[in-house]
Amino acid sequence: MSFSPGPYKSPDVSVGNRDTPPPSLENRINEVVGMELIVSGLSRTSPRAAQQDLVRRIQEPDVLRDPNMPPLVISHGSGNIGEALDYVTVTLPTTLRDPPRDDVLDYARLVISQFEGIEARWKVGRGADKTRQLSFMNPAERNKDSDSKFEQDILKAFEDRSLDVQHHWSNRGRATFHFLKRESVSDIIDRPPIIGGRAINPIVPRYVQPEHCFEIAVTNVGAFPAAKSRLDSYVQEKMGRDALCDSRMEWDSNVYIARLSTPEESSTFLSLPFTCFDNENPSLRPNDPDFLYTLNSSGLPATMNNSNLRTQNYDSPVLRNQLDELTRQNTAISHTLDIALNQQNNLVNQLDNVRSQFFGMMGNMFALSSLQSQFMMSKTEVNSLEASLSTASLMLTIASSDQAQLNIQSHINDLRRKMSNAEHQVSTLTSSLNTMQQTFLQPYPQLAAIASPPAMGNASLNVPPPGSAQMTNVSSSANNPRNPPATTTPLSRKRTLDEFDPSGSTGDAEPMGPQIHGDHEHSDEEMGMLEEDQVGQQILPDVTDSALGMNMSHIFNPNPLHPPELSSFQH
Repeated sequence: MSFSPGPYKSPDVSVGNRDTPPPSLENRINEVVGMELIVSGLSRTSPRAAQQDLVRRIQEPDVLRDPNMPPLVISHGSGNIGEALDYVTVTLPTTLRDPPRDDVLDYARLVISQFEGIEARWKVGRGADKTRQLSFMNPAERNKDSDSKFEQDILKAFEDRSLDVQHHWSNRGRATFHFLKRESVSDIIDRPPIIGGRAINPIVPRYVQPEHCFEIAVTNVGAFPAAKSRLDSYVQEKMGRDALCDSRMEWDSNVYIARLSTPEESSTFLSLPFTCFDNENPSLRPNDPDFLYTLNSSGLPATMNNSNLRTQNYDSPVLRNQLDELTRQNTAISHTLDIALNQQNNLVNQLDNVRSQFFGMMGNMFALSSLQSQFMMSKTEVNSLEASLSTASLMLTIASSDQAQLNIQSHINDLRRKMSNAEHQVSTLTSSLNTMQQTFLQPYPQLAAIASPPAMGNASLNVPPPGSAQMTNVSSSANNPRNPPATTTPLSRKRTLDEFDPSGSTGDAEPMGPQIHGDHEHSDEEMGMLEEDQVGQQILPDVTDSALGMNMSHIFNPNPLHPPELSSFQH
């Protein structure tokens, strides 16, 4: 079914009464600006879902049967057609744009607004929907990585506050976000996001929401008394008493907005010289009129409410240079403060790490000291048991009866079991101590040297104390050329202890004293020397070794439970 738009329908006149049709104007509108609708609240499950949703609603039978419903051109709401948005841009086909039939598009706006959950408005300006849009400037030094991180930090702050963002982009340090709900914009203006410990104030688009297409606007009129009535009279004087349909003041009475009867009248008014306030103070000159859509596209100029300030001083090159210099200084100061704050945070983190390491080191030192104390106690117990064992072995050699020998032998066996347990404890503590030192004190070699257990080498344990029996025996042997110094070896020690132990593994104890080998018979002098040598080699080494706690090197032997020196005691 072909659509017939019919004659142009002028809007209702609220300022004055139109008694005659508008005059025939020779000047036709050269540029169709702002004849677009923004329809939001549609599906956004895919990039084309919003367009398909609106087409489906328009194709409902009730809408299709409406003869006044025009054909519409529905396009994606953003320049990036790959983004899933909840709004689309709606306009008329070319046949209804020359001459412009904004009255037909306004009828379509009213019909679409009746759909449930759908909002249809006149588009504010070129580009994306500015009514749900905010921008933020990156306060840090601008580069590609810094801008990208800043954009992601802002987006994360919005996600934490459950503010839905439809799409966002960044350009030259300016991150722009488009929100799903218009209430999110008011929330962010009241509570700016906190990034890096500082509030990032948003850049709010400066616009006035159009109530109709082809509205004209005059800015910077707040300094003039009765500006609205004076401008109404000026428009009626220039265009006729019936040309003005409606007018209002916006932005704290700094912006005058008027709607004329036809687009041609609006275009003609804008082509005339603007002389409304020529007789006023020239320092309070307002801006020339323009279409509201055009002013919104570039952003309304910053206006001042104080009538004592000269508006042209705001555009003064000197003032602009001063403001730019102050802005650069403020940016430099902010950057310096950010660096100082980061350095302070790094220092606090380093102090926390040092404190944690200190307390950890102190705890390790306490544990190491406790383990060393246990090691020394166990070592002392081993020394005591060895001394007792040596004493018991000596007593066994001089026992006068078999019962006494059995009792002493039972005591020796008990001492051996205790010493075996004590040696095992020393070995376990030594391994634990070495492991702890390697683990905890490896970064501190000075402390590791101090905290390491004392070395128990053979040399330190074999040196007899002054005045001991072994020292006396060695000295006497050195002075007697017939009796060379006795050399104690593991084999001779084993033989000597077996001779002292009637229950040893070698069978019957060999008789002490001089021995006859073969047919050789020793003289009395030789028998005496032999007896003296046997006593020096058998008894004195055991006694002196026992007095010294015997040889302690078995603590560091790979098999501490079976040292060579005590092999004859093992069962």
